[in-house]
Amino acid sequence: MENKIGVIAGLVLFLMLGNTCTAKTVEKGTIFYIPGVMAATVYNEDMEQVIANINVKNTVPVVDEKENYYKVVADGWVEKSKIGSQKKTIAGIKTAITKEEVELLDQADKKSGKQYCSVRKKVEVSILEEQDDWLKVRLSGWTDKTTLVENSKVVAQKVTKEQISNEKKDIEMIKWDWSDASNSILIRGVVKNNSEKTYHFMKLKISITDEKGAALGDGESFIGRDEFKPGSQASFSTYIDGAATDSKSIKLSYKWTSADDEIKE
Repeated sequence: MENKIGVIAGLVLFLMLGNTCTAKTVEKGTIFYIPGVMAATVYNEDMEQVIANINVKNTVPVVDEKENYYKVVADGWVEKSKIGSQKKTIAGIKTAITKEEVELLDQADKKSGKQYCSVRKKVEVSILEEQDDWLKVRLSGWTDKTTLVENSKVVAQKVTKEQISNEKKDIEMIKWDWSDASNSILIRGVVKNNSEKTYHFMKLKISITDEKGAALGDGESFIGRDEFKPGSQASFSTYIDGAATDSKSIKLSYKWTSADDEIKE
């Protein structure tokens, strides 16, 4: 009887050690999705202070992991007036401190920018880009693994050059990417006004298909600029609700309307 107990105990210990040794680690850069009703709480390096909350229905890349936490990176746009004076680090990267609690938007536009992440007061952020009165900033921190969903499907897929038409349209989509985000596909990109005309309150109508040409769905994104001037660029994002695919790539087509014109394509 004692021998049987010893064998069982040994087997349990072996299985536990085996599971520990084969524990899955996440590849750096893997995109995760925030699916629930609660935002993903982000803590500082010591995991003692909350520095930000990333809104639900968004994605974040994981850059490290430790026990029950993932280290994530969040990028977004904020008005310069809400950020303190910039300073350069030894590595040449510019950083600054938030003056107050701020909302990072997915684009540099109050009207059409979607709230992506709220950042607490006195949090240090890195400066990635400047655009008029806006700064694109980045912060990193730790969040509980249970808040995120690893995505065999929610992996951002970069399109190839062949998937974007070389034809130079008046309104040209100069870059875009997509991610499969739990019963919907998120499209993000940038359009440029190649014309000599200023457009007002432009709306993109986007259609996507899989690599075999089967329709996946349609969506709309309102650029929301009072003036979309010649030569200027604007970022956009839209969810194609109900869309899903196992394809490695998708194809995209688009039309646009404005307060000035009928549909163009």
